[in-house]
Amino acid sequence: MDITFETLFFFVFCALMVAIGAFVFSNILTGNGEVFGGLYGLLDRVFKTDERASQGKGIHPLFKMLMQCEKCVAGQWALWSFMIVNWNLYSRGYLILIFVHLAFIFLSIFLTLVVKAFYIKHIKPTYGS
Repeated sequence: MDITFETLFFFVFCALMVAIGAFVFSNILTGNGEVFGGLYGLLDRVFKTDERASQGKGIHPLFKMLMQCEKCVAGQWALWSFMIVNWNLYSRGYLILIFVHLAFIFLSIFLTLVVKAFYIKHIKPTYGS
């Protein structure tokens, strides 16, 4: 298996796209009046976030994974997108690919933190929200 610069660049680029998408979805598009704001409110009620908070419990783990936490969303998107794209290799028994898969998930989560820090430092002060 020959790893070229183009392959590595594509790997990092895809992880960055997952990270940006997860951050935008979790922090921007789920706000009040945004495209997924209604879905966020519905799941917030279904998972009884306010009731759990009043009882001293944390956010429901499923709600956190689906929408609340950008790192969780990035991890889920990276897990499933890599699995779907590389299913033909997995189905042929290339189980060593699991290490590349894990690296893609970890890189996506890390890049989500980088995107969030960039947003907080450079974009949010300019546009507010």
